[in-house]
Amino acid sequence: MSDKKNKKWLTTDYPQIVFENSQVGRLKKELFDAPMSKIEGILKEYEVPSPSELGKAGSYIQTTPRMHVIENRRKNDFVFVPVGCTECHGDYANTGLDTFMVTQICEGVRRYIENRDGVGCSLALP
Repeated sequence: MSDKKNKKWLTTDYPQIVFENSQVGRLKKELFDAPMSKIEGILKEYEVPSPSELGKAGSYIQTTPRMHVIENRRKNDFVFVPVGCTECHGDYANTGLDTFMVTQICEGVRRYIENRDGVGCSLALP
């Protein structure tokens, strides 16, 4: 096994930022080291930023008529449930910030899968 695989931590040009030498850690480091043009390409692929889909009919199980939920489930039975914590971020931000951020990420994944496969996965309200 190479020395790179034996290292527990992957370092960066910033001493306080390290990544675990695992599949997920290597992916995080790849994104951290990526040029802004690559990050912008990924965001474009997932259509981020986009307006929130919380109130959009057909985006969430709770905003979709039951017959369409069943029909969609037959095509793609994945359901993403955005989970974020509710905590005080100070006087400048709302307490649902984490939940809203992860909701936007799940919506981006739904759009990506729908564009790729022609049918999106389901989302559940947090």
